[in-house]
Amino acid sequence: MLKAVEKEREQLLQHWRSRVSKRPDWIASEWLQVSRVLAASRGEAVPHKTLASSLRQFHDKLGFMAKGTVPKGGLCAGALFRTAAFIAVESRCGAKGAGKNVHIEHTFPVNQLERAITNRRLDGYAGALAWLLKHSVATAFYETEQKHLDGRTQSSEALTSGSTEYQKPFMRYSILHDAKGVVWNVFDREPVSPKTFTFDDHLDLVCRVLRTVGASSSMIEKLQTAGA
Repeated sequence: MLKAVEKEREQLLQHWRSRVSKRPDWIASEWLQVSRVLAASRGEAVPHKTLASSLRQFHDKLGFMAKGTVPKGGLCAGALFRTAAFIAVESRCGAKGAGKNVHIEHTFPVNQLERAITNRRLDGYAGALAWLLKHSVATAFYETEQKHLDGRTQSSEALTSGSTEYQKPFMRYSILHDAKGVVWNVFDREPVSPKTFTFDDHLDLVCRVLRTVGASSSMIEKLQTAGA
């Protein structure tokens, strides 16, 4: 399995390296999608469809998407987390239809991201980018693993204060874990511990990936400060 995980790691680094080569500093060179997130958090009129679309478009750029091809970030090419069943699929298809066998699962759902954004005031563009990277957790799934979500495809208590899931996005996959499913953090080459992995851990992971692929050091420092 570790050999297969290593292959997945190289794929994600290749995608993130390609993305960073085009835009080494994501703060100095702003993403339109992140600017819309910031505007929505400030109470500006950003339509629901526009905000949801912007979130998904930003995730697509990170390679958190099943559609398309690997060179364009598809087939979950940039996913930091991948289930063991996904890793075992050699010939992947993310297009809608009978042959679809892989899926990007928003571990912290997009509708929950949207709700959280509109209920808080983010601190400037760097703050918005850090918050978005911190909470944009996504996992590459084998298509049939969706059944393990048991109706929780759009729900999460990871930002619900007082919940046992608070700050721990992977606890939403309890049924998957009970069924002996494993989610791999392919960058660190280790299984995710759902009861301990937090949003803070996710931002740290993203920053380490960015550093590995040559992103601006000043950008990474600003993300770490803004996301603390």
